Amino acid sequence: MARFTAASALGLSFALSAAVLAPRTDALTNLKSDWDAYTSQLVIPDVIDMTGGGHIDMQIGRTTHNWTDSTSGEDTVVSGEIYGYALKNATPAFPGPTIKVAKGVPISVAWYNELPVPHLLDDSVESTIAIAESHCYPYCGVPTVVHVHGLESPAKYDGLPLRTIYQNQSQNFVYLNNQSASTRLYHDHANGLTRLNVWAGLMGIYIIQDADTEAAINVDVDTDLPLMIADRLINDSGSLMYSDDNCQAGVTRWVPESYGSVNTVNGVVMPFTEVPPAQVRLRIANGANARHYNLTVPFASQCQLIAKDSGFVQVPEDVPTQLVIYPFERVELLCDFSSDADGTTYDLVDIPTVSVTTTYDPRIMQFRISDALKTANMTSRTLPASLVQRKDLKKLYQELGGKNRSIILGEMDVSTNCPTKSLIRYRGVEINSTTIKNTLVCTKGKVEKWHFQNPTDDSHPFHWHVVNAQCGASDDEVDTNGLKDVVVIPNAGSDRASNVVTQICYVACTPDEFLIEGSERGAAEYNFDTSEPYVAHCHILEHEENNMMSLFQLTDKDDDAPNDDGSTSTTNEITTTVILSAMGMSVLGAIATSLSVL
Repeated sequence: MARFTAASALGLSFALSAAVLAPRTDALTNLKSDWDAYTSQLVIPDVIDMTGGGHIDMQIGRTTHNWTDSTSGEDTVVSGEIYGYALKNATPAFPGPTIKVAKGVPISVAWYNELPVPHLLDDSVESTIAIAESHCYPYCGVPTVVHVHGLESPAKYDGLPLRTIYQNQSQNFVYLNNQSASTRLYHDHANGLTRLNVWAGLMGIYIIQDADTEAAINVDVDTDLPLMIADRLINDSGSLMYSDDNCQAGVTRWVPESYGSVNTVNGVVMPFTEVPPAQVRLRIANGANARHYNLTVPFASQCQLIAKDSGFVQVPEDVPTQLVIYPFERVELLCDFSSDADGTTYDLVDIPTVSVTTTYDPRIMQFRISDALKTANMTSRTLPASLVQRKDLKKLYQELGGKNRSIILGEMDVSTNCPTKSLIRYRGVEINSTTIKNTLVCTKGKVEKWHFQNPTDDSHPFHWHVVNAQCGASDDEVDTNGLKDVVVIPNAGSDRASNVVTQICYVACTPDEFLIEGSERGAAEYNFDTSEPYVAHCHILEHEENNMMSLFQLTDKDDDAPNDDGSTSTTNEITTTVILSAMGMSVLGAIATSLSVL
């Protein structure tokens, strides 16, 4: 197990932290629990059509947001303050407007930080993890930076934590969009504040469109709905809250995970939406900090899964009646409601698989069939047997001579089995992006084989910036049908050895266009500078923020690391020396924090 008893070694760090930690307000006072489900209408975010290229100015701001609408059955509209994105001089929204671009057509975006201080969730800011580029909070404002999740961009435009901007500052990013049609996300990535900034509302959908391809495979339907699902904590007055499920209260304001009590879709609490009795494209994204959804899809037999994170699947898949989707994963479904009678309803509900102290309402949204929405040109079209043809990643790994790497995802606990931090371990050393800056690497132009071990109690949705992967529990179980930028690393559980490899990933450190059969794009032909490091991390935001994020570097040639399939004992053990080394870093961090505050 990666749970350790180290209370005595942690004592100094905890004492120093507690000495400068002000009491916090009870985050869950007056938590609202009497929501009316399926009475507020789903809001479709505004679409900023950038398919012709060009430039836009975007603000990052704070505003009042309606969790319900006037038809909801509530006595009054429930509203509260949030963070959001918007065009400059418009009203920020959660989620932000959908940015729609065309494959191969670059755009530029200037992002303006107009967030006031203090932070909307100031009671939950933890200074010992809001370090490096965020250490100046609150004197520099609320640090923020925008990352377009899954986009192939040079590091200077990737929205990395080290590119953070402060109050009244702006930065101009160029997005090349030289990759496959797909549903991406954009969200905050500020060091130590991502968990709070995203929870407060800093996320939106970014769509790369390939009009010709989508028409050719019959997925360019009239009704195309983006659905950003995210659980939240909201009190009776409409104020957004953050989890207080903290086993180290008085020591840290970081919590191991933040789970909501109610679900929102596109920022609306448990909404309904009307759809025509026709084909409907659903772009489902999990925008939760930590919750993975086990969605009951009552109309699953009427749908086919057509896309995953990084674009279309090779062959359309049947949709399971229980669709599992982890934080920041995306799936696209093409559903045919043409046989449904007017007024038919379908309820999308979560089957929770985590146990938390806060009462949870698993209802998500309701679909209602409305004949009034159907037009004459809405005819059902058949999907082809193949949507896209991709090269075999396992074969490329062998042909290109890719390396084997072994990665451990772990955590450290105090004696009460209470996590104090998360960690990534590579080549016998703990690594992260702030205090222990050893780096995960991958050879540019090759496909590598990564072996993940996870002795923690959680499954971890792992995300690499700028690359994609295909994974499975074994070589025979690798999902070769789609490309992923978030992959779930299962835990070993109680019935297997803690050092067992739980997931094998073929990591393609190539442009995604190279992976298309017949593509003329070179294996290393990103068409931009890749010499600067990116990051790779768990996408449970609370884990990412507390050390389960490392630098990630594309190298021009193989590094000197030996091939490692996870079977070598020295890479599997998390020793006392490693633990105490990490403790030392925690102590030094606490001392630095204390001195800076004093």
